[in-house]
Amino acid sequence: MKCAREQCDNTIPESRRSDAKYCSDKCYRGEKRMRDSQDYARRLESYTKIKLNNSTLSVLSRLGCEHPKQGLDNLGFNFSSCLDIAIIDNEMVYFMFDYGYSIRTVKGNDIVRIWEIEK
Repeated sequence: MKCAREQCDNTIPESRRSDAKYCSDKCYRGEKRMRDSQDYARRLESYTKIKLNNSTLSVLSRLGCEHPKQGLDNLGFNFSSCLDIAIIDNEMVYFMFDYGYSIRTVKGNDIVRIWEIEK
């Protein structure tokens, strides 16, 4: 059987475990390093989006607690990123670090309500 590492063309020696995917510990560590690097990049990207969302909600909360969804769209708000979700007052609230938001429809318009997390 061939080593699962793309840069390696070696076959897996029979001396390794029967379920081994890599020909050596060196290939295994190289693949693990690459997977860890990709995982870190994904986590950093997600954290950055949530941090930006939190900052946007922080600024908007000073202007009032309800805003049109289109306004947040225009600011580049990422509605698919959050840390936690809860139901409060029959509304689905999406939480960031210090703020959260919920979306409701009023007279055909989507309105974002900003929630401040009590510390």
